[in-house]
Amino acid sequence: ETPIDQAVAYAQNGVRLDTSSQRARAALAGALLVKGELAAARAEVESALELNPDSLVYLEWIGWLMTLLGEWERGPALLRRARDPNPHVIPVARHALWLAHLRSGEIEESYQAALQYRDPTFFLRAMMRACCLGHLGRIEEAKVEVAELLATKPDFPSRGRTLIGRHVKFPDLLESVVGGLEKAGLQLDRE
Repeated sequence: ETPIDQAVAYAQNGVRLDTSSQRARAALAGALLVKGELAAARAEVESALELNPDSLVYLEWIGWLMTLLGEWERGPALLRRARDPNPHVIPVARHALWLAHLRSGEIEESYQAALQYRDPTFFLRAMMRACCLGHLGRIEEAKVEVAELLATKPDFPSRGRTLIGRHVKFPDLLESVVGGLEKAGLQLDRE
């Protein structure tokens, strides 16, 4: 068993213990997303939303999951609906908006979402910014973000595609992220 298999099993157990828990269903959807079982993840995230479509707390998580699962209009709309009454959304909301804008070729909007991503303890912030700055041709600024990324995650050149691919499940979008990083001066190994 791999850790992701265990995560799926624990989340499934959580859903069995409380079928009306948005938290358990969102956790299961997230684990299934990382595992790559997108259809099952979509079903769980839909179930989570149906349980309480007005929950501001879980709208952020559900909107993030929906976006990463390819609901490019609906996911960001849920995130915006959660953000309107609370501008201090959790970081994953900005991650999803960054990705949705990047997918649409809206690089400046993607960069603005990356700037609003607040969690400095994880490599995503620097990666998101470096990717956008690379696409925007702002190479000197991008190099600063690449340096921060490598300080946080020194093995990123060898593991980057895998790490990005845990949440970015669409090959063309994954290549857009990698392409932005390459323009920023960061070459990722083919895994």
